Amino acid sequence: MKLTYPLIRNGAAALLLAIPLVAAMAAYPDRVIKIVVPFPAGGSTDLVARSVAQEMGKALDQTVIVENRAGAGSVIGSEYVARATPDGYTLLFSGATSIYMPYLYKDLAFKPVDDFVGIGLVADIPNLVAVNAKTPYKSVAELVKEAKSKPGEIAYASAGVGTPAHLVCELMAAGTGVKLLHVPYKGNAPAVADLLGGQVPVMCNNLAGTLPFMKGDSRIRILAVTGVKRSLAAPDVPTFAEAGVPGLESGIWQALVAPVATPKAIVATLSNALSKALESPVLRERLAALGAEPLTGTPAAYEARVKKETAIWTPVLKSLDLKPQ
Repeated sequence: MKLTYPLIRNGAAALLLAIPLVAAMAAYPDRVIKIVVPFPAGGSTDLVARSVAQEMGKALDQTVIVENRAGAGSVIGSEYVARATPDGYTLLFSGATSIYMPYLYKDLAFKPVDDFVGIGLVADIPNLVAVNAKTPYKSVAELVKEAKSKPGEIAYASAGVGTPAHLVCELMAAGTGVKLLHVPYKGNAPAVADLLGGQVPVMCNNLAGTLPFMKGDSRIRILAVTGVKRSLAAPDVPTFAEAGVPGLESGIWQALVAPVATPKAIVATLSNALSKALESPVLRERLAALGAEPLTGTPAAYEARVKKETAIWTPVLKSLDLKPQ
């Protein structure tokens, strides 16, 4: 009988230790939730995240804020969240860059996919190839024809090495057997400015970063967009498949994730709130204005998308000698 006393005491101690955690989970969320955006304020990812935060706050009856921690191609903000306490109060607005990151930064102190658990997908913004309207290229086929006669001479701009738009142009080039000259910029705005000014004839970009420059301005012509169907924001622009380049379906997909050890009950609460947010007419209207399509806010949808994107991009990423700017 004496041997049972330490066991009873140990069991009681463990129970007492567990009570605060259970109580905390039951009360979740009882304070402000922070969504970290690993990019500067004002970009398409930031704009979507702020709209999501506002609608999730309504669903959770709690304040949800956005904090920008930009730098190193989203590494700084992502690592910050990976190391955060897994209590559901520090989340990451993640997505496509989590697949690319290991190929750009060889000595990462965290795992961009494995160190997080998915709360759900948020939105997909199409990528595209656009040209200055003064160029003779009216279609992807015309651009490809010219590029084949001038290997490595036709320059295209992107927001930076390893960005989704950069990789889309590389996939387009690989799929059509041409070689283009990549001119990486430090962000979307200077790249678009040089496209508008004619300093560079071609640009790969995302739709949200291109549409604002096209309102009342005819200096940019979009040749094709990613996706299995045409974007409602640019219905006259063909998909890459329609333009003769199959396999280019992936846009800038965005997702909400948490540190991997976050309790399942908290992940479920956040996922339910995200799903409600994505059903909001207000959020859907804001996404439509950015040319973004709402996705499915569940962990299962996130896991499936990561698996699919990894299979698509790994061969391309391995073939490129990517170096951060």
